[in-house]
Amino acid sequence: MMAARDPSAASARTADVMRTDVRSELEGGHCRHGDPSDSYEPKIRIRRNHREAMSTMHDISGVVRGFVEEVLNQGRIDAVDRFFRDDMVEHVPFPGQGSGLQGLKEVLREMRTAFPDMHWTIEEQLTERDRVLTRFEWTGTHRGAFLGVPATGRPVKVWGMVIDRVEEGRIKETRIIMDMLGLMMQLGAVLPPGQ
Repeated sequence: MMAARDPSAASARTADVMRTDVRSELEGGHCRHGDPSDSYEPKIRIRRNHREAMSTMHDISGVVRGFVEEVLNQGRIDAVDRFFRDDMVEHVPFPGQGSGLQGLKEVLREMRTAFPDMHWTIEEQLTERDRVLTRFEWTGTHRGAFLGVPATGRPVKVWGMVIDRVEEGRIKETRIIMDMLGLMMQLGAVLPPGQ
């Protein structure tokens, strides 16, 4: 005859094993009865690195969003220095754009004069390491000369993308692609194909 097992004793042994697992996880970073070959440390490190990476990506995309809102939409051109490094490089300059921060400020002033109600909207952002790709659209009314085209009073809607590399919290390099042909067609400076 087999002796009957005491269910409360089995439950107590299971609870002791579980307490041991939890204690060993907290004290040594290990699980399964303190077996050092089964460590949670890499998972914890990965989660911490993922949080840091997500925070960094949010920070660098925030630099671009701040620039769009404060400089482009509010027209605070002198605030460019807060978002761009002094040694910034524009790899695809706007037609007639000078180099560095001064060149950027001049072209932004020209745009703001030509389109005083200019408003930029960020449609999408992708971030990888120190780079941010921003897909945007801007609208405005052509009230002043722009790229040799006198004011037309026409509304425009222009799409584009920009890749920015952020270094030490400010944009170091930028490459912008904007639908300049579409803009010139909207202003009547270029005829649409087939006309």
